Amino acid sequence: MVRLLGQKESLELFSYHAFRKDMPPKSLSQLSVSIIAYTGGLPLALKVLGSSLFGKTSEHWKAILERLERGPEYDTREVKKLIDGELGDETVIAIFLNIVLFFIGKDKDQAVHIFRSCNFFPEIGIPILVERCLLTIDSNNKFQMHSFTQEIGRELAKSRQHLLLQNLQEVYVSHPEKLVEIEGLETVL
Repeated sequence: MVRLLGQKESLELFSYHAFRKDMPPKSLSQLSVSIIAYTGGLPLALKVLGSSLFGKTSEHWKAILERLERGPEYDTREVKKLIDGELGDETVIAIFLNIVLFFIGKDKDQAVHIFRSCNFFPEIGIPILVERCLLTIDSNNKFQMHSFTQEIGRELAKSRQHLLLQNLQEVYVSHPEKLVEIEGLETVL
């Protein structure tokens, strides 16, 4: 279970990702406090929001706050929109979705080999996912992801199946030995 953060810890975590500092600058202090109120202290939401606002103008910040204010609370739909919007590039989204569905707890090098075969450019996509706090790589070189992030990824995958089936089928047909050990893959193909 994820421990929810208090306001001070939330502001520090958010600021670290939004400003690369432990506190916001005075010009964005009030906006920061208003935005973090919608996260409910959920670390993933703080990281995603902070990362998505890094380097953005105050007008962009105000627009994000306005969008958050329209909903009753910061929920999975907002995180899904932010993840989808921030990743932008189809190959990065493809890497994210395939990791969510097939590679959690699996060796990074095995996944990188498969992603290269699919022309997903993992050398670009995986660091973006790590930077956006959507993915971690543990000391055993295995992919790890928060269960909330996986849930959001599964939801995104429903509308992005073309990023899963087509490319993985091509790899499966040309190199089936590479995918035999990937649990659950046969249920998709």
